[in-house]
Amino acid sequence: MNRAIAAISNLFSYALECGEIDTHPLVRFPKLKEPKKVFRPLTVQQFRDLVEAADNPYLQAMIAVIGETGIRKGEALSLNWKRVDLGRGLLWVELTKNDETRENPLSQYATGYLAGLVRYLNTPYVFVNSRTGTR
Repeated sequence: MNRAIAAISNLFSYALECGEIDTHPLVRFPKLKEPKKVFRPLTVQQFRDLVEAADNPYLQAMIAVIGETGIRKGEALSLNWKRVDLGRGLLWVELTKNDETRENPLSQYATGYLAGLVRYLNTPYVFVNSRTGTR
């Protein structure tokens, strides 16, 4: 609700600036109290149900890796096979927000999904669109 009030308030501010109105009717209007949003993380079972609900093995693997490692979507999409060590259960993310390479441990759950992926010879990326061959 506060967003809607802010939008209307901005409209009145613009009208005041343009000389269309003499006073701002919302100048002393207080923000409404909003209930705090409660962050409720998924349970392990809910997370695994989400992975299983995906109908594409690449999407399942991506959800599993992102959920288990906490990497960003863009980091997952740019992930190369040369940066994944399934034997040691590690992956290295190069294109991070702060431009530093980061090592992430892989759980057996995520490793299982990655091991089941088909590797395309014409692309180095882990998560590939099977129709286009691109990430």
